[in-house]
Amino acid sequence: MHTLPDPRAQRKPAPTEPETAALAAFHDECGGVLEIKILRKERDAPALLLGVTLGDPRAIALCRALSRWADGIERCRPVCFNFSCDRAFAIDAMPAAFMVAAAYRDDARHCLISGICGNCAAVHSDIEISGWLRRLWPDGRIIDQPRAEGGRA
Repeated sequence: MHTLPDPRAQRKPAPTEPETAALAAFHDECGGVLEIKILRKERDAPALLLGVTLGDPRAIALCRALSRWADGIERCRPVCFNFSCDRAFAIDAMPAAFMVAAAYRDDARHCLISGICGNCAAVHSDIEISGWLRRLWPDGRIIDQPRAEGGRA
């Protein structure tokens, strides 16, 4: 069976030692339990900015992480999180949405961020985008959050 090479592999430089260390720290912090968020500019930016204004530590941490992601855009040349899309991002071509994975805890210090281009964000739901994580973590499973109306455990 012949497989086509991933076009990203040709453009993306090997991870630096600090990047490798950060990924290891992320995995250690998560302990296998991640919180996944799909942030869409038009839907989520106002609430995120309000959270920062009100001093919400999680909103502040997320904004700082997104800022660091943007600061590294020229060096890293990230591409769309959709594995079948090769849209590259730049300062003048930012993502329309982001996938953010962080430890499911209030004091999380590390997260993974991937941009999602406007075309992919327009045609894929949050659930579909979250499903792309199966390519990274094929054994992962979804744990639904408890519902306010109650139910069986």
